[in-house]
Amino acid sequence: MRANRMTEDILKIAKIAKIDQAKIDDLEDLFKDFKDKNQKRNQCLHWIWESSREVKAPVYKSSQTIPYTPESVNELADDLIWIEVRLTSHVRSDQELLNERAK
Repeated sequence: MRANRMTEDILKIAKIAKIDQAKIDDLEDLFKDFKDKNQKRNQCLHWIWESSREVKAPVYKSSQTIPYTPESVNELADDLIWIEVRLTSHVRSDQELLNERAK
């Protein structure tokens, strides 16, 4: 199952289950952020590194080259970790969230 389809299904289920609209809005925002960040992650991992600071699209894609710096790769990793933390908060109970905050 593709990620887009899965996220659409999760949102449909949340709406049918009458989950609080603020949580649904946050999930929509999370999924949008993830889609963008995951595309950049895939470029870093699967595209062809031309130099120590550029990735080039594979031949079957466009002839696009995108610059990356160590700082931008670290920032991308931090953003993906933050998305994971935010997403995890949606599957924890209120008590679990309070316990995490108390740490």
